[in-house]
Amino acid sequence: MSFKSMIRKFTAVMLALAVLTLTPGVNSNAITSSGNIAKGIDVSKYQGAIDWGAVARSGVKFAFIRVGSTYSGLDPTFDYNMRSAQANGIKTGVYIYSYATNAEQAAMEAVLVTQWLAAYQVQMPVVFDIEDKCHKDLSVAEINNIINSFCIIVDAAGYYPMVYSYKNFFQSKIGATPWDKWLAQFGDSLDYSSCSFWQYSSKGSVSGINGNVDLDYQYKDYSKLIIKDGFLDHNGSKRYYKDYKMQIGWVIHENSKYLFDPYGYMVKGWHADADGKMYYLSTSDGKAAIGATQIDNFTFYFDPSGAMQYGFIDYGKGMKYFDPLMNGAMSTTWFAYNGQMFYALSDGTVATGYQEIDGVPYYFEPDGSMAIGKEVTANKKQYMAGADGVLVEIIPEVPTDASGAPKKLDAETMAAMNGIDLSTLNPDQLAAFMTAVDNYNALIP
Repeated sequence: MSFKSMIRKFTAVMLALAVLTLTPGVNSNAITSSGNIAKGIDVSKYQGAIDWGAVARSGVKFAFIRVGSTYSGLDPTFDYNMRSAQANGIKTGVYIYSYATNAEQAAMEAVLVTQWLAAYQVQMPVVFDIEDKCHKDLSVAEINNIINSFCIIVDAAGYYPMVYSYKNFFQSKIGATPWDKWLAQFGDSLDYSSCSFWQYSSKGSVSGINGNVDLDYQYKDYSKLIIKDGFLDHNGSKRYYKDYKMQIGWVIHENSKYLFDPYGYMVKGWHADADGKMYYLSTSDGKAAIGATQIDNFTFYFDPSGAMQYGFIDYGKGMKYFDPLMNGAMSTTWFAYNGQMFYALSDGTVATGYQEIDGVPYYFEPDGSMAIGKEVTANKKQYMAGADGVLVEIIPEVPTDASGAPKKLDAETMAAMNGIDLSTLNPDQLAAFMTAVDNYNALIP
């Protein structure tokens, strides 16, 4: 798929989504300087070399810096202005002057801006400046398609989009828009619905700048909407930022792992990576499961990287088996491994030794495999394990004489027949055993 085809498809999908999820702003009374929360400026190459230290000392708190346009390319002063303004404590946003006349071109402008911003921290909105003569004959629907196309892609890249134009253009060509607004009207008041920024002069004078500069008031607080580091609520999900950059893929935060999709949204629930490894991200807070974890009444085991593990695992509570045939869930019943049968108890521990399962006796070797077709000793008795593993007790034969009559037995023979080691008996036990031998022999004629 070509780049243009990809942009066209992406734009169509995202515009459809915007219609469903975005709502218009709310009107308010006329705007004046009263109520502003900060004063700022917007600049470009036309302001020449700026002394940002002097600008900061003059009381300027923010600046919108022209990143460029598709006609002239990157503004030659952009890098200096961004880095110097930030170095002097001035928060920076950016704007692009648009020449887009359709949604596809606006999408390409958005992609271009995100590429230009890759090496910078953007602490304020990314602004779409739509006011050129090429826009004058477009309909309201066409203008809004252009705006939505740009803003949706900028938002998907992790930035906060905003629209700039002059008041009359907003009234006649834009109308209601879900995006934050920066309006230009020069004077003491702005007779318009609510906005986030108002450009109230194009002939301002600020220390550190030679000549005129645009002056702006800020009315909306972005301190919890554009953050440097950490989690940010967004469209019903969460994103994660580091140095003002939205993160995708795996993120470690306070010793826990989280996963974010290509649009920066937190992944929850089961996730398979490109290598087929399975992960589980908590449906409540998105943390990757580590170690033994209960999920929907089943227990699974995840290694320190968060990848689900299969097979025999001893994590300090006895050997368990995590069955690939059960999608990695811990077994609590019969299971097969390498052609042998095993049994896991109700707590998942792999059974060893003599076990009665549903009233039927079995014997499991030290490695947990079920004994088949062999004699085993358990509970001081001899058993034969059948082909199905079921134990049948072997009854010792009583020695007889030449005529077939039972013979009297000495203590050693009696002990051997019953699996008793006389050396392990204490005096009372030995006396009781000898009495039993005498009682048996008394029955023999």
